[in-house]
Amino acid sequence: MEIPTLSALPLLLVLAAIVYAAVVGETVHGSTGGISILGVAATLLGLTVGWLLERFVPITRGEDDWVSYRSLEFEVALLFTLIALLTVLAVNLIRRDLTGRSKLDSGPRKCASLAALFVLAACIPARGKLVAYLVLLLARANL
Repeated sequence: MEIPTLSALPLLLVLAAIVYAAVVGETVHGSTGGISILGVAATLLGLTVGWLLERFVPITRGEDDWVSYRSLEFEVALLFTLIALLTVLAVNLIRRDLTGRSKLDSGPRKCASLAALFVLAACIPARGKLVAYLVLLLARANL
């Protein structure tokens, strides 16, 4: 039997880390205009949401078996692509912060960068579901 406190503790720790990164990131953004620490918060939140999607969004057993058989190479390629994109975006944000260029960025550009980090991070743990839906869509379209 699983103890609810032990299973909830890691989630509470991650949520505390997200809140900490968001508070410190907003403080840094207010004083320097940098958003790389907010990017850490967005990435942590995205990873958490992606894990929850992978864990709790159902896919039927028949679809899961069919997709698992056909999509392993596609899933691995997608995983490495997502990690590469996330890394490039994160390094770009840090570089812009260090050079002071992020202070000159508009609000929508900063929001777009943080949203991209969130989406990419959410797709990494949820790549199995993402691949399943992409493979099923491609199969239905006969591609």
